[in-house]
Amino acid sequence: MLRIAAGLDDTTVFARLAIARVIFRGKPGLQRLAANAASVHTARLDSDPRAAELAYLRAVGDGGVDYLASGISERLEAIRARHGGDVELMALFKKAVDSYGDAAIDEAAAVFAGPAAEAAIAKVRRS
Repeated sequence: MLRIAAGLDDTTVFARLAIARVIFRGKPGLQRLAANAASVHTARLDSDPRAAELAYLRAVGDGGVDYLASGISERLEAIRARHGGDVELMALFKKAVDSYGDAAIDEAAAVFAGPAAEAAIAKVRRS
């Protein structure tokens, strides 16, 4: 309901609920309220696969996932296969893929820019 009332996306809802739980530390009644709200929101996502996939795409697109974790590309491909005709999902899909690709390029650049890479390049040049 928080999302509907305030027009928030799922990632923002979870972030605000997490902040509320920290703010409410030491206030058990308020902590339970925030935890229950998070549970209700999670249950809604569990019962609505499209909403869960929208939330996932937003998280990937906004850098809210570990890009080095396994399974991201497979999950993105599965979402594309299921929702290829959904304009809203595909716009988020493009942003997610771009962010994931940028992260992969950044990781590769970090590996190739490191001292070990420089030593390997120098060794190849000497041989």
